[in-house]
Amino acid sequence: MRHPVRLFLSALALAFLSSLLIAQEVPEPGAEEPDPAVIAEAVRQVLAAGIDSFDPKPEEAQTTGNPQVKLEILRYMLDPLPVGSLGNELEAWRLLVQQEATRVSEAQRTLIEYQATMPKAGESKAPDPKEEALIAASAKAHEARAEMFDRLRVVLEEFRKKGGDPQVAEEYATYISAVRGINMDWSEPQTVVRKLRAWLSAEEGGKRLLRNILFMAGTVAFCWLIGWLVSRLVTGVLRRSEKHSVLLQRFLKSWIQGFAILIGVLWGLTSFGFSLTPMLALLGAAGFILAFALQDSLGNLASGLMIMVQRPFDVGDEVEAAGVSGTVEKVSLFGTYLSTEENKQVLIPNSKIWEDVVVNATGTPTRRLSIKLHVNASNHSLDEAEEALLAQMRKHPDVLEDPPPEVGLQEVSAGEMVLVCWPWVRTAKKDQVRRELVASIARKLSLERGATKSE
Repeated sequence: MRHPVRLFLSALALAFLSSLLIAQEVPEPGAEEPDPAVIAEAVRQVLAAGIDSFDPKPEEAQTTGNPQVKLEILRYMLDPLPVGSLGNELEAWRLLVQQEATRVSEAQRTLIEYQATMPKAGESKAPDPKEEALIAASAKAHEARAEMFDRLRVVLEEFRKKGGDPQVAEEYATYISAVRGINMDWSEPQTVVRKLRAWLSAEEGGKRLLRNILFMAGTVAFCWLIGWLVSRLVTGVLRRSEKHSVLLQRFLKSWIQGFAILIGVLWGLTSFGFSLTPMLALLGAAGFILAFALQDSLGNLASGLMIMVQRPFDVGDEVEAAGVSGTVEKVSLFGTYLSTEENKQVLIPNSKIWEDVVVNATGTPTRRLSIKLHVNASNHSLDEAEEALLAQMRKHPDVLEDPPPEVGLQEVSAGEMVLVCWPWVRTAKKDQVRRELVASIARKLSLERGATKSE
């Protein structure tokens, strides 16, 4: 649809032309007849002036004055520009890239045409100076084009960041990926080697690739070091707290270091021309898809976090959970690993542990043992048996004095008394103390009179 101002000017010009024609048909007495060519030229000028005044020229690019501008300076120049102006900048830099790409194509064409006139491989092994010069010129053209691609990517990244049209951005990204690259004729191995050698020695070729690899390795190492220091600091703070958890320390240490390495990898990829915005969007989409696919496992994830925060048990504790007894080896986000007395490793989903009753046999520093003994009633009186049991418990070095040990009569059956000993011991030595007390009590009572047995 035409601009209404243009329509108005066109109508005005036609009216003016009509009046002139009428005046030409009825000339005043003594007046000169107007020249039709003069009238047509006047109408054309009126139309051109009116249209140009209401149809301004496109805004000129502001950042292409120096095509060799440094990337850091280019970013500062692009920062205040609105998204509308960035569209003009994109097209201007694309034209510069197109010019360099044309030079690359011309250099490649010249090299191929010259190689077609050279002897076939095997007929002459001496290097041709002109061919070497053409290869060097092609490598230099590729280097210049790579520099222009870097600047075009900077403008494209700024365009995307400020909300530019995604379809337009995708068109420019497709152009970059389609035009960029090195075309080689693999039928001539010697030529390929020379091209690769020239590319490796080029500032924007192999040297740039080496710089990018070193930069990525350095960023990953730096981020890993920062993650290691932060994880050490966090675990140190948790270790000084009264209720520190080894499970939580291990979890935070591994995730902090892993997250730091991920940041280092993403940061390093920017040196190869990758933009962080689409990479982060891709990670977010991948996370959403994984969360949807593993929605049944999210319960285990939440339960694992609750176990680490609430600390019903820790590494090395002897627990009974979900019908399984064993020593806790480790807890991941999805399951808990137990080691049984038979040295079997059992993996229990965290959701089952969190929803079930958990019995922690080593959750406290001290434990009260319960040792049941069957004493021959015909050979020992009750007072004698109780005194002997108390003496054996008090004599043991690992039985605590506070709380003091106790002995109680549980039942009396045909010919025997069932006595229960309750010594307090440190949790770490409970099994050892149990075995030693049973053995010492059995020897004591058997040496004096009769036999005994324990449960």
